[in-house]
Amino acid sequence: MTANPLTVHCSFLPIVANCSAAAHSSGSRIRIADAEDAADLGIAVHVVSKEIVAVGDRPENLAEYASEYSCSENELGVLTWYALQFWKEHGNLFSFPRTEVELGYDVIGQPVRIVGTTDVMSIESAIFGILLDWKSGRMGEETVKEQVMGYATCLAAEHMLSEVSAIVAWLRDQTYQRWTWRAEELFDWVAELARKVIQEPDHFNLGTWCRFCPRFLECPAQRDLLMTTATAIQATGVSALSPQTLAGLYPRVQSLERIIKAYRGQVRAAVEQLGSIETDDGYVLSLQSRILRELDPVKAWPVMETLLGGEPERMAKCVKISMPKLVAEVKASAARGQKKLVQLELEAALEAAKAITLKEQQALRWAAKEKEDEQD
Repeated sequence: MTANPLTVHCSFLPIVANCSAAAHSSGSRIRIADAEDAADLGIAVHVVSKEIVAVGDRPENLAEYASEYSCSENELGVLTWYALQFWKEHGNLFSFPRTEVELGYDVIGQPVRIVGTTDVMSIESAIFGILLDWKSGRMGEETVKEQVMGYATCLAAEHMLSEVSAIVAWLRDQTYQRWTWRAEELFDWVAELARKVIQEPDHFNLGTWCRFCPRFLECPAQRDLLMTTATAIQATGVSALSPQTLAGLYPRVQSLERIIKAYRGQVRAAVEQLGSIETDDGYVLSLQSRILRELDPVKAWPVMETLLGGEPERMAKCVKISMPKLVAEVKASAARGQKKLVQLELEAALEAAKAITLKEQQALRWAAKEKEDEQD
């Protein structure tokens, strides 16, 4: 083993495979940078999925997990529902399942070590192993093949296997992908990747993978791209841009927004730590406080009911009912084993009262054309 090797986490390999400079981030261990909200949901999904593998069923009260990890119970329910269906149908592929197993491999001939924690793995024979990775994102929005290739390489090396299969279960899309590699394929692949990482430390390559990269804010290629993006928009004016140009600039603007968000977070943290900061040109940046009034719903309810005459239409203008919170509250008082039934009864009652309406929400999404066609 090489002393002080460059350690790269398997979840980072899809980025490093496209941009070798990204591997040389500050710090000894590189981890993928996820958005906090998505990370919280992802952790909750993995915790529940681990339980599914262990006992063959999903925990009854998902509200507890949603509360602990500050995520939507509805979303957690949808994602782990498919995890349960997948395990019921394909769990027999894993004869000796082990969850959250840490793996590592020192690349032969290069000062690089890849490490990772596979969600589920099983050694099926002296020469064959299989692993599973749960994904809560969308299939067309991230590349994962290199990540599971990294896990497969570590598994093949640690257990001296001849062949490894890897499955990625896309919980949101309710589908999965599977690959199988011979051990020599994996070792050749990771050796070439490690060679590029060591020999091409300044090779920056822009692409959709950049938004997950921890070197995003310090990348010179990204900086140049964003400067030309801002210049193009400012010089021409948004209204003068063609639809094709507007669409083409969209991922660049997203990158610019991410940098601005990071800047706001850092400058706020500086002011919170140091107090008011005076600039060279005579301005002061400080935190300003304002007092907001909040109503205690329990105490305000009888007052509102009296003054509005208890009229539902008038009271409805003053309140907003959260469906996930209503479901959670109803289920909280239900007996064990009855929570799902109580939820179904609640939804049926709301449907009968015509209290549920459906509203379509649309959001911009950037994806390769062929991937959109595949999903259609």
